[in-house]
Amino acid sequence: MPDPKRALEEALREASRLLRGWQAPLQVARKRDQSSVVTAADTAAEEAIGRILRAAFPADALLGEEKGSSPGASGWTWVVDPLDGTSNFAAALPWYAVLIARVDWHGPALAGIALPAGNTTYLAERGKGAFRDGKPIRVAREQDLANLLVSYSFDSSPEQGRTEREARLMGRLAQRCRNVRSLNCAEEFCLAAEGRLGASVNQNVRVWDIAAPALLLQEAGATVTDAQGNPFSWPEALAHPQRPLSILAANPVVHRNILTLFREG
Repeated sequence: MPDPKRALEEALREASRLLRGWQAPLQVARKRDQSSVVTAADTAAEEAIGRILRAAFPADALLGEEKGSSPGASGWTWVVDPLDGTSNFAAALPWYAVLIARVDWHGPALAGIALPAGNTTYLAERGKGAFRDGKPIRVAREQDLANLLVSYSFDSSPEQGRTEREARLMGRLAQRCRNVRSLNCAEEFCLAAEGRLGASVNQNVRVWDIAAPALLLQEAGATVTDAQGNPFSWPEALAHPQRPLSILAANPVVHRNILTLFREG
């Protein structure tokens, strides 16, 4: 019987190798809007991941950001973002990641995040903890926002007033925490999972952006919800993968305090 963790690690390694070796310049194509872009590297990495996962688990469904979904009969779905942080990657910035999660109707059960530029890998299994390069990690214990760095990312939105509202929330957060950082990629979630950031918020994500980070953060001790405090409905997210989502993750006290701050604004 194939080992899901072994297949995931192989897929992360292969996609990371491909992305590290990609040659510039890159042609960038717009998808939904100016904040959502794709390159040939995204597609190539997703194809490489798909080949590995399908070979090991042909009965599993596969949902990728670039190629869409292919059905399965096992009850499991591999959720793949082959290049999270495409805008960063295309600008030759090192803040990009490969995200893979194996999900059932209860949510992510196995997750892997590779940061190719730093040759770093994060893994998590449901009920078994979160790890960076094999070493256990934990979210920050600090409960006072004034002592914490917090990441907050958002994109422009065609929805009337949304961009301005989210910018105001960032301002409120900046007034209460030590500093705000914004990489707008999964590396923010990894830094929160290992306690270097005290919290992480992203106002504009899809299911492939958060399936792997959500499990990593939960297994590291974070409370993980959307930015309004609602739990994720994973069956709904899988059924409607293009639906915009948000995410807020921190230790329980900090999570509660940020929610209060957002609700005041």
